[in-house]
Amino acid sequence: MDNRFSITFKSGLSLDVEFPARLFPSLGVWWNNSGHSNEKGLSRSEFAIEPIPGSDAFLSNAASEGNALRVPPRSSLRWSVVWRVRLD
Repeated sequence: MDNRFSITFKSGLSLDVEFPARLFPSLGVWWNNSGHSNEKGLSRSEFAIEPIPGSDAFLSNAASEGNALRVPPRSSLRWSVVWRVRLD
């Protein structure tokens, strides 16, 4: 694994993440800002940082960049993402 990122929150909680750069060359930032759903009880504000295979979250762009993850029929693709949570 040769890509990593870390986040430390005001509370002292830290998150360290390692992932394979050859499969995930970028980090995606996702924030829905309470825009998930207009249905009562489903609206929520969420935030995520995650490894992605292309320069953005669009599969079509990853494919045109040659970064889309492709798995032939009857085959598999495996990878690991290591998450470490600490409280300093």
